[in-house]
Amino acid sequence: MHQYAIVAGDFVKTGGMDRANYALASYLARHDQSVQLIGCRVDSDLAANPNVAFHRVGKPMNSYTLAGPLLASSGMVQFARRRADHVRFVVNGGACCLPATNWVHYVHAAFAPRVAGGNLRQGIVRIRHANHRFSERVALGLAKRVIANSERTRQDVIEKVGVAPDRVRVIYYGIDPDTFRTATEHERAGIRQELGWEADRPHIAFIGALGDRRKGFDVLFDAWRVLRRTSDWDARLVVIGA
Repeated sequence: MHQYAIVAGDFVKTGGMDRANYALASYLARHDQSVQLIGCRVDSDLAANPNVAFHRVGKPMNSYTLAGPLLASSGMVQFARRRADHVRFVVNGGACCLPATNWVHYVHAAFAPRVAGGNLRQGIVRIRHANHRFSERVALGLAKRVIANSERTRQDVIEKVGVAPDRVRVIYYGIDPDTFRTATEHERAGIRQELGWEADRPHIAFIGALGDRRKGFDVLFDAWRVLRRTSDWDARLVVIGA
């Protein structure tokens, strides 16, 4: 049995990188590997697995920004305690600065935040972004190896963060074929009827946080308004997100 430890914000089934963290931890645990999880949240079924030990990190005022230093220090403490046991550590981005494997879901240096609101809010976001970029650069510079979730992420890690190309490898996300499968025609018809959608009208869904401009809903909506000006565009846009 190998021993692993993963340092990340959350290990839950909702959210993009959270789901990926959950999937990795679940895979290792189901294959009889010992897994230490250092983060703020964990899914109940993962926490119940006898191969999993969860080290909860507090989230003051429900803020990941305030939780960041706590997560980093907790990861460092666990690394120091278990280094002699040859535990294999995996870190998410700038979550913790360790000479371990770093799994990059998102590159802060590649995307400057666009924020609406007053000067105070804009200032807070700029400071937070600068802190993320700093911790990201230090963490990736210290990492023994870097795993990127796409070729685009790999290029950003190399060009924007300055990591040597031979240290960055691409491993794409997998997918759960049982949960995310193609619906049957009978299921499609039933869902359309339940939601009150016309059977013969195309529906296109956007799923994501509307307040996060990185998700791109503003771009989609601008394009949608252009398409709506054409007489043959009769699709309905369904928006799912807070």
